[in-house]
Amino acid sequence: MKINYNWIGKYIKEVVSWTIFTILLVIGIFLLYYFISVRLYTTKGEKYEPKFSVYTIASGSMTPTLNVYDVIINTRVDDIDKVKIGDVVTFVSTWNVNNGMIVTHRVVDKKTLDNNEVCLITRGDYNTNEDQSCVSKANLIGVTKAVIPKLGKIQYFLASKAGWLLLIIIPAFIIIFKNVMKIVKMAESNNKKVKDI
Repeated sequence: MKINYNWIGKYIKEVVSWTIFTILLVIGIFLLYYFISVRLYTTKGEKYEPKFSVYTIASGSMTPTLNVYDVIINTRVDDIDKVKIGDVVTFVSTWNVNNGMIVTHRVVDKKTLDNNEVCLITRGDYNTNEDQSCVSKANLIGVTKAVIPKLGKIQYFLASKAGWLLLIIIPAFIIIFKNVMKIVKMAESNNKKVKDI
Protein backbone atom coordinates (compact mmCIF):
# COMPACT_ATOMS: atom_id res chain seq x y z
CA MET A 1 0.00 0.00 0.00
CA LYS A 2 1.39 3.37 -1.06
CA ILE A 3 1.38 6.12 1.60
CA ASN A 4 0.20 9.50 0.40
CA TYR A 5 2.73 11.82 2.06
CA ASN A 6 1.19 14.92 0.46
CA TRP A 7 -2.13 14.21 2.16
CA ILE A 8 -0.40 13.63 5.55
CA GLY A 9 1.56 16.88 5.17
CA LYS A 10 -1.59 18.84 4.30
CA TYR A 11 -3.45 17.28 7.24
CA ILE A 12 -0.67 18.16 9.73
CA LYS A 13 -0.45 21.70 8.32
CA GLU A 14 -4.23 22.08 8.68
CA VAL A 15 -4.22 20.83 12.30
CA VAL A 16 -1.31 23.11 13.28
CA SER A 17 -2.84 26.18 11.62
CA TRP A 18 -6.25 25.59 13.25
CA THR A 19 -4.59 25.03 16.65
CA ILE A 20 -2.63 28.29 16.38
CA PHE A 21 -5.75 30.11 15.17
CA THR A 22 -7.79 28.78 18.13
CA ILE A 23 -5.12 29.78 20.67
CA LEU A 24 -4.83 33.28 19.18
CA LEU A 25 -8.63 33.61 19.12
CA VAL A 26 -8.91 32.68 22.81
CA ILE A 27 -6.11 35.10 23.74
CA GLY A 28 -7.73 37.81 21.60
CA ILE A 29 -11.15 37.33 23.24
CA PHE A 30 -9.55 37.41 26.69
CA LEU A 31 -7.58 40.59 25.93
CA LEU A 32 -10.71 42.24 24.47
CA TYR A 33 -12.64 41.36 27.64
CA TYR A 34 -9.80 42.74 29.77
CA PHE A 35 -9.57 45.95 27.72
CA ILE A 36 -13.32 46.57 28.03
CA SER A 37 -13.24 45.79 31.78
CA VAL A 38 -10.39 48.24 32.37
CA ARG A 39 -12.24 50.94 30.41
CA LEU A 40 -15.35 50.36 32.52
CA TYR A 41 -13.26 50.45 35.71
CA THR A 42 -11.61 53.76 34.82
CA THR A 43 -14.90 55.43 33.84
CA LYS A 44 -17.39 53.84 36.26
CA GLY A 45 -15.28 53.10 39.34
CA GLU A 46 -14.53 50.18 41.63
CA LYS A 47 -17.83 48.40 41.01
CA TYR A 48 -16.52 47.51 37.53
CA GLU A 49 -13.04 46.42 38.65
CA PRO A 50 -11.97 43.65 36.20
CA LYS A 51 -12.10 40.05 37.39
CA PHE A 52 -8.87 39.27 35.52
CA SER A 53 -5.60 41.15 35.06
CA VAL A 54 -2.62 40.40 32.82
CA TYR A 55 1.01 41.35 33.54
CA THR A 56 4.41 40.64 32.03
CA ILE A 57 7.17 39.61 34.43
CA ALA A 58 10.02 42.14 34.22
CA SER A 59 12.47 40.89 36.88
CA GLY A 60 14.00 37.60 38.00
CA SER A 61 12.79 37.76 41.61
CA MET A 62 10.41 34.81 41.08
CA THR A 63 12.84 32.57 39.17
CA PRO A 64 12.47 29.65 38.47
CA THR A 65 8.68 29.73 39.02
CA LEU A 66 8.23 32.84 36.86
CA ASN A 67 10.86 34.08 34.45
CA VAL A 68 11.40 37.42 32.74
CA TYR A 69 8.96 37.81 29.79
CA ASP A 70 6.46 35.29 31.19
CA VAL A 71 2.90 36.61 31.08
CA ILE A 72 0.72 35.95 34.12
CA ILE A 73 -3.06 36.00 34.44
CA ASN A 74 -4.43 37.00 37.85
CA THR A 75 -7.93 36.74 39.28
CA ARG A 76 -9.22 39.52 41.52
CA VAL A 77 -9.40 38.78 45.25
CA ASP A 78 -12.55 39.98 47.00
CA ASP A 79 -11.68 38.42 50.38
CA ILE A 80 -8.00 38.56 51.46
CA ASP A 81 -8.67 35.81 54.03
CA LYS A 82 -9.10 33.36 51.13
CA VAL A 83 -5.51 33.93 49.96
CA LYS A 84 -3.41 30.98 51.11
CA ILE A 85 0.23 30.75 52.14
CA GLY A 86 2.04 29.55 49.02
CA ASP A 87 -0.18 31.50 46.60
CA VAL A 88 1.55 33.80 44.13
CA VAL A 89 0.00 37.27 44.29
CA THR A 90 0.33 40.52 42.34
CA PHE A 91 0.17 43.75 44.31
CA VAL A 92 1.13 47.43 44.35
CA SER A 93 4.23 47.75 46.53
CA THR A 94 4.36 50.26 49.40
CA TRP A 95 8.00 49.58 50.24
CA ASN A 96 10.11 52.75 49.81
CA VAL A 97 12.54 51.00 47.41
CA ASN A 98 9.87 50.17 44.83
CA ASN A 99 6.89 52.20 46.05
CA GLY A 100 4.00 52.20 43.57
CA MET A 101 5.49 49.43 41.41
CA ILE A 102 3.46 46.34 40.56
CA VAL A 103 5.14 43.25 42.05
CA THR A 104 4.37 39.52 41.81
CA HIS A 105 5.69 37.46 44.76
CA ARG A 106 4.71 34.42 46.82
CA VAL A 107 2.77 34.65 50.09
CA VAL A 108 5.02 33.19 52.83
CA ASP A 109 2.97 34.24 55.86
CA LYS A 110 -0.04 36.25 57.05
CA LYS A 111 -0.42 38.60 59.96
CA THR A 112 -3.25 40.50 61.58
CA LEU A 113 -2.68 44.21 62.20
CA ASP A 114 -3.88 46.21 65.22
CA ASN A 115 -7.05 47.22 63.34
CA ASN A 116 -7.81 43.48 62.73
CA GLU A 117 -6.97 43.85 59.04
CA VAL A 118 -5.17 40.86 57.53
CA CYS A 119 -2.04 41.54 55.50
CA LEU A 120 0.21 39.23 53.50
CA ILE A 121 3.93 38.76 53.97
CA THR A 122 5.53 38.05 50.60
CA ARG A 123 8.88 37.08 49.12
CA GLY A 124 10.18 36.38 45.64
CA ASP A 125 11.16 32.72 45.15
CA TYR A 126 14.67 33.81 44.12
CA ASN A 127 15.05 36.26 47.01
CA THR A 128 16.47 35.33 50.41
CA ASN A 129 14.59 37.99 52.39
CA GLU A 130 10.91 38.74 52.81
CA ASP A 131 9.52 41.96 51.30
CA GLN A 132 9.76 44.86 53.73
CA SER A 133 6.12 45.93 53.41
CA CYS A 134 3.02 43.89 54.19
CA VAL A 135 0.39 43.59 51.43
CA SER A 136 -3.04 44.87 52.47
CA LYS A 137 -6.36 44.25 50.71
CA ALA A 138 -6.19 47.79 49.27
CA ASN A 139 -2.88 47.00 47.49
CA LEU A 140 -3.71 43.45 46.38
CA ILE A 141 -4.42 43.11 42.65
CA GLY A 142 -4.98 39.38 42.42
CA VAL A 143 -3.80 35.79 42.72
CA THR A 144 -1.85 34.33 39.81
CA LYS A 145 -3.84 31.54 38.15
CA ALA A 146 -2.05 30.97 34.83
CA VAL A 147 1.33 31.55 33.23
CA ILE A 148 2.07 31.88 29.52
CA PRO A 149 5.84 31.38 29.19
CA LYS A 150 7.81 34.00 27.22
CA LEU A 151 4.74 35.61 25.63
CA GLY A 152 6.07 38.94 26.83
CA LYS A 153 8.91 38.70 24.30
CA ILE A 154 6.34 39.07 21.53
CA GLN A 155 4.78 42.00 23.39
CA TYR A 156 8.15 43.78 23.74
CA PHE A 157 9.03 43.03 20.12
CA LEU A 158 5.72 44.36 18.81
CA ALA A 159 6.19 47.50 20.90
CA SER A 160 9.56 48.15 19.19
CA LYS A 161 10.02 49.98 15.87
CA ALA A 162 11.19 46.79 14.16
CA GLY A 163 8.08 44.98 15.42
CA TRP A 164 5.74 47.64 14.07
CA LEU A 165 7.56 47.63 10.72
CA LEU A 166 7.29 43.85 10.43
CA LEU A 167 3.70 43.87 11.63
CA ILE A 168 2.61 46.46 9.06
CA ILE A 169 5.07 46.50 6.14
CA ILE A 170 5.47 42.76 5.48
CA PRO A 171 1.72 41.92 5.54
CA ALA A 172 1.02 45.04 3.44
CA PHE A 173 3.72 43.99 0.95
CA ILE A 174 2.28 40.47 0.70
CA ILE A 175 -1.24 41.83 0.08
CA ILE A 176 0.00 44.29 -2.56
CA PHE A 177 2.11 41.58 -4.25
CA LYS A 178 -0.85 39.17 -4.42
CA ASN A 179 -3.11 41.87 -5.86
CA VAL A 180 -0.50 42.85 -8.46
CA MET A 181 -0.18 39.19 -9.49
CA LYS A 182 -3.98 38.93 -9.85
CA ILE A 183 -4.01 42.06 -12.04
CA VAL A 184 -1.17 40.65 -14.19
CA LYS A 185 -3.02 37.33 -14.62
CA MET A 186 -6.26 39.12 -15.50
CA ALA A 187 -4.42 41.29 -18.06
CA GLU A 188 -2.79 38.20 -19.62
CA SER A 189 -6.16 36.45 -19.73
CA ASN A 190 -7.83 39.45 -21.39
CA ASN A 191 -4.99 39.74 -23.97
CA LYS A 192 -5.37 36.06 -24.80
CA LYS A 193 -9.13 36.43 -25.29
CA VAL A 194 -8.59 39.45 -27.59
CA LYS A 195 -6.06 37.49 -29.69
CA ASP A 196 -8.43 34.50 -29.93
CA ILE A 197 -11.17 36.77 -31.33
